[in-house]
Amino acid sequence: MAADVEDMIVRLPQFTENMYLILHRHMHELEERYHESASDSVSRRLACTLIRLTEQIGIPNGEGAEIHISRYELAQMSGMTLFTVSRLISKWAKLGLIVPRREALVMLDSKRLDDLTSSGDPSVDDAAAAF
Repeated sequence: MAADVEDMIVRLPQFTENMYLILHRHMHELEERYHESASDSVSRRLACTLIRLTEQIGIPNGEGAEIHISRYELAQMSGMTLFTVSRLISKWAKLGLIVPRREALVMLDSKRLDDLTSSGDPSVDDAAAAF
């Protein structure tokens, strides 16, 4: 198998370029996620995960973009507890940013969610703790 890949690298320069671009994109995404997990608040981490999922797998519907994912999966992807994810989703639903569904949610306003969580205001997380 390694010999086949080496052969394609030699014969197909476009293959090499495409492979490099794919690897570069994946490394950049990993670096962003590491930075998020190391330095961002829990609300910011979950917001970034939801915004990224909306862009990648969101299915447009009449309300917004539906993401088929469980809260447990969101917790695993964001590096937080199920309780924290549920608390933030409830808060954002009350603010009209998302609509929670069973094993899914609908993103109504990703721009507002991004603005709210990127403000650096600690009360965003404090308010979530009250729920």
